[in-house]
Amino acid sequence: MSFVRQEGQHRVAMTPQYDEFNNQFNAMVQTLNGSLDRENLPTSCIGRGELATRAAWRGSITDGLMLDSSYYDSLTSGYEGVDYDLYHGGWVTHSTAPSMACKEGMLHVEFNCWAWHESSSVVGSADMYFRFQLVIPGLGVIAQSDKIYTHMTSVFLVSDIPVTQGSHSVQIQWLCPSPDSGASLTQRFFWWEGGSLLMINRYR
Repeated sequence: MSFVRQEGQHRVAMTPQYDEFNNQFNAMVQTLNGSLDRENLPTSCIGRGELATRAAWRGSITDGLMLDSSYYDSLTSGYEGVDYDLYHGGWVTHSTAPSMACKEGMLHVEFNCWAWHESSSVVGSADMYFRFQLVIPGLGVIAQSDKIYTHMTSVFLVSDIPVTQGSHSVQIQWLCPSPDSGASLTQRFFWWEGGSLLMINRYR
């Protein structure tokens, strides 16, 4: 049978100390940088001329995003929007998924839009709200709103997440409650537009 230890003793050599790690790391940095760092560089000695283009970051912005046309049809009730004839519940992924070639580092993502929904009981759902979330395939959900009950409002999601080198895309998803029994299939109840997605890849 396996041996069960009755007591344990810490071994200093096996316990990493941050000072020891920092000193070793700083020594390597000084070797690579010729003992130059932000503490001993002359003021204003490095400007745009000394930095290569996109030396520390790259960015991408996609605007003009709005509700996919597959989730609304022609004007039949005075205004456009999602109805239960086309939407039956669950998360919907927008057809546009902006992507960017990243280097290993951090990916900063910002999404904003304005959204409207019918908050009265005519839509056939007692708990009427909507939600948005951002998803990076392979990494999962990186930002998600709470339930939004406001009749008309702006939506803003932001996230910072570490990424590997390669192409990464961001999916925009939205959700509304499923209809209750007896709900009108042609009643418009949700719309979003004016969306933009900003992606900034930061690296060293």
